[in-house]
Amino acid sequence: MPRPAKNLDSLVRGRVRASMSKYNLFNLYKKRNPFYSNKSQFQQKWMSKQETRAYHGEHLIESRFKNIFDSQLQGVAQLDASLGNAKDVQRTPLKLQAFAALERRLDVALFRSMFASSVRQARQFILSASVKVNDVKIAHPSYLLSPGDVFSVQPDKVMTALGRTKPSLKKSLAVDTTQIAMWNSFVKKARADPKAVWDQQQKKQQERKELTKHLVDNNTERKHDLAMEKKLKQVKALQKATTKQSVLRDVLVAAQSELTEASFKKFGADAEKCLKIHEMIKDHEIAKASDAQEAAETWLGQKKEALSEAEFTTLRKVAQLANEVALGYQKKLRTDLTNESKETGAYDPDWAKELTMHKKLTKEDVVAILEDESPLEKLKEFPVSLHFQKNHFGLADPKKPFFTPWAPRQFLAPFAIHPHHIEIDWTTCHAVYLRDPVARPGHSEVITPFGEDIHERAYMYYARKGL
Repeated sequence: MPRPAKNLDSLVRGRVRASMSKYNLFNLYKKRNPFYSNKSQFQQKWMSKQETRAYHGEHLIESRFKNIFDSQLQGVAQLDASLGNAKDVQRTPLKLQAFAALERRLDVALFRSMFASSVRQARQFILSASVKVNDVKIAHPSYLLSPGDVFSVQPDKVMTALGRTKPSLKKSLAVDTTQIAMWNSFVKKARADPKAVWDQQQKKQQERKELTKHLVDNNTERKHDLAMEKKLKQVKALQKATTKQSVLRDVLVAAQSELTEASFKKFGADAEKCLKIHEMIKDHEIAKASDAQEAAETWLGQKKEALSEAEFTTLRKVAQLANEVALGYQKKLRTDLTNESKETGAYDPDWAKELTMHKKLTKEDVVAILEDESPLEKLKEFPVSLHFQKNHFGLADPKKPFFTPWAPRQFLAPFAIHPHHIEIDWTTCHAVYLRDPVARPGHSEVITPFGEDIHERAYMYYARKGL
């Protein structure tokens, strides 16, 4: 049995734990080196042992850890040290290897690989048969890994461990209710004074851009320019291909199916002219042609002498309308590209009229949802059509054990340290234990928040002798 979890996140004691909690981050931030000047040698070793053991294997009782402790520290020598300049030779921090024996344990390896948010949580994953080593389920947290072993965890477990905490249904409803009230309040203000609210929103966006401009890739503007150049080439090619012949061809192709004004929607305001062209040629034999492109070019290319006066009049009117549609479509392409390249932010006096109020969740609705036998089904009777949220807070997929849509847990970055002796594949939640951690000149592969002096005294406490 592990040591009972008592006062693990105490801010008064301030112990640094092998955990990714916000309380542990605060304790790590305020931690200071022990004051040794007025302590005896045994007191110094005892204090160092307390500090380091609170992080390394705190879930193990003392007698269990003493059985694991190895006084033989592993390090890598710098063979060419005698050949170089002695000032350039870095010391090997062997003292930091005092707790290297723990790194072989499966529960510690899971935590180092960031498959669990703490060693204790990694232990629970193992006991629940969610962890495999070399494709074999292992139910012993104390299992010792060997170099080359491949261990894996169920992806849902990892996403739960490193993701935002999934809220209860009650909390989700409370967040939704607050967001609805804030949104409806914003709509009322926008309708009362649209210009002032618009300017306020634009100012907020500008401030946000200023705060985050250092996070934007330096090549972003260049990428945007390249994208606009590509679109410009496409527009020019489309303009060149838009002629009165191509317009007549589109009319002939559309006439073969059920014809409506939406058939020529791409031409915008000139769609009515396309319908007029269709009315003028629907009884003509050209409307029955199998090859619309060839028929349009041949018919528009006929000479006046080869046609009767009525046919020539029809041809001239069709050519004129088709040419107007082609010129209008070319202008529309240029206008659309110009509007797309312009920055957004132009004031629209009618923008507030498009905003809609959303249905409120009353107290009776919330009580009815929470007291229902299947509350998630009951939610469908109370749709919340927020413009920025289609599901209740954190419950986009209620069947998942983690917050959906997935979001990383708070304060994850300070603990995201990749170990040198483990190779991790995040896509499949697999990892390879490459070797036992060793100390190298100027570097130790055992991850620890404490310095060499503390580890030295802790080692002396367990080894009962100096290095």
